[in-house]
Amino acid sequence: MSGFGTQQRRNERGAASRWAVAGVGVVALLGVIGVTAVAQGGSDGSEVVTRAEAALERADISGAEVEERDGVVTVSGVDADQTARIPDVLAGVEGVEDIKIDASGAATGPVESATGDGASEDETTTTTTDEEAEPDETDQPDETAEADLPTDEFLTTPEPPGAVPDVPLPEGAERMGVYQGGKLYLIGDVPSYEEGNRRITATREILGEDGVINLYEVDADTSTNDDGLIIVAEPFVFPPNSAVLPEEFFGLAEIGVAIMKRFPNAEMKITGHTDTSGSAELNTKLSQDRADSLKTYMVDREIEPDRISAEGKGSSEPAFPNDTAANRAKNRRIEVSLEGILKGE
Repeated sequence: MSGFGTQQRRNERGAASRWAVAGVGVVALLGVIGVTAVAQGGSDGSEVVTRAEAALERADISGAEVEERDGVVTVSGVDADQTARIPDVLAGVEGVEDIKIDASGAATGPVESATGDGASEDETTTTTTDEEAEPDETDQPDETAEADLPTDEFLTTPEPPGAVPDVPLPEGAERMGVYQGGKLYLIGDVPSYEEGNRRITATREILGEDGVINLYEVDADTSTNDDGLIIVAEPFVFPPNSAVLPEEFFGLAEIGVAIMKRFPNAEMKITGHTDTSGSAELNTKLSQDRADSLKTYMVDREIEPDRISAEGKGSSEPAFPNDTAANRAKNRRIEVSLEGILKGE
């Protein structure tokens, strides 16, 4: 972005820290959550631990103890029901090459590594143990056919780990999914238990059984046809003057790739934003470049470009007042909405 010139280098002068949001999945037009500043620097062990701890805290994984040795991060002191989220939360954190999880004080063994170099799924490595674990029932594929879904009750999903996301239904929408803190909350009305269960099953294909929380209610007067909207309440935020997609977001973006491939009718809308520093003209260009950075990432992962729109809004739609360095940092962001997910036949 060096071509912006002297004025652009002054644009968005503020905190020199990198702002990062941890999680898995895609971002949306609604619902902006707080973020924590993580100072940039080298990749020595103390900084890797600091970045990993900050990522876990932002994902509401509390009480975690983090150690690092030669790029291998060990996480302990975490409740067992949170362990499945940890690889996604730490994916893309700079300096993290492999992850080991100890949920109970005794090592549970290493999990699939999360690299910080933007590697795609087939490029990640997996650490191994001396003995091959025996497969258990949870490793077996779900053979429940859609025709066999319950018609008199919803499939059982986990209870919300905390407060339900405070994201209102968009005007005219009957239901939506909200992704926050590594969980997808299914909110709104469905015409039948069977229709709700179809949507639960489809989202579990991407996020797993523990990643989907059902809050649907049955209302026979609602339709099966809608835009299949999913809102992820975790925006991508950028350092000052930068339109380079930070590596911290690669894990989140990969979930977007998986969703777009699983649902071929889905469309993604990306909107870029800046703070109010600098001129309106330069901010509009910078916000467009930010939106384009995620679109380029998706296209590089073989998502059709005509399914993705990218628009820069400059500083015209701040999520927070531009009155402090912290708020300005949170306004340097891109937001994304996905439509066509879970759409009825």
